[in-house]
Amino acid sequence: MKKVKWALIGCGKVILKNKTSPFINNKNEIAAICTTKLEHSINAIHKLNLKNCHEYDDVYRMLKNESIDAIYICTPPKFHYDYLKILANYNLQLIYVEKPFVLNSKQAKSILNLYKKKSTKVFVAHYKRLTPQIKKLKKIIMSKKYSEILSIEGYFSRIYDQKLIQNSWIYKKEISGGGRFFDISPHILDVLYYIFGEFKNIKSNVLYEQKEHNCESNVIAEFQMQNIPCKLHFDLNATSDKDILLIKCYNKNIKTSINRDSTIYILNKNNKIIKKYSFPKTKVWGLEAVKELDKLIFDKKYNHNIASLKDAYIIQNYIDDILKER
Repeated sequence: MKKVKWALIGCGKVILKNKTSPFINNKNEIAAICTTKLEHSINAIHKLNLKNCHEYDDVYRMLKNESIDAIYICTPPKFHYDYLKILANYNLQLIYVEKPFVLNSKQAKSILNLYKKKSTKVFVAHYKRLTPQIKKLKKIIMSKKYSEILSIEGYFSRIYDQKLIQNSWIYKKEISGGGRFFDISPHILDVLYYIFGEFKNIKSNVLYEQKEHNCESNVIAEFQMQNIPCKLHFDLNATSDKDILLIKCYNKNIKTSINRDSTIYILNKNNKIIKKYSFPKTKVWGLEAVKELDKLIFDKKYNHNIASLKDAYIIQNYIDDILKER
């Protein structure tokens, strides 16, 4: 059976720690891995136990030597923009890039305009929208089963970890784009946009409380979707990790998570659980999205639920509006 031949540019800690990838399945073949150092590429191939996969430390040489159907860019965000510009010069079928796909809305507009002139399709890894949990949540919302939605609230906290500052690029704003907020908010904002549509009247309060870095430590964002008021609180200086989305309806409430494996709970007005929808624990994040990309390459069938370049451009604009960086 013919397989989709993928090349990976970058091979992050998440893949190597879990020793797996959504690209390892019976319809895919990872044909090449390119990182900044050849030894890193070799190490990634070894850890993933890949057969017939070639190692590179130069993207131009990889593109010259390999017959590739699709490319996955999974470097730190700083490098996404440059790689997307390079790859625009090659006749690739498909590019899949990690979120956040660029550092700011100026870069996002540049890439969107660049690929409008190309036949290459570009998608962004806002894959939470394709999980069974989020698909079910959207179905519940669209059915209007629990009557009119009055408001939406979200609380998303992350432990303040000194080790991340010392041992990771996540707090180096010039590389990551904006610390933990920039890391977790694309999935959250994208899921809300996917279910409810455009944001309007964005207002925010952004605090910078740490001397060790120049990234956001507390972000409160308020906006409207379909005239529904939404308030999100990102506490990135917390003592525990939490991920809570609460949708308040006229006669029931819906409680779940976005960035975590979670049950969807239907609550009465006294917050008593009256129904719940449970889902299997996710083994490989992003697998649903890769399966849809495979269908696109094999069958030329485009699933409009996959996050497009335009979707990601819109989300990047929302992030910039929230951080007031325009």
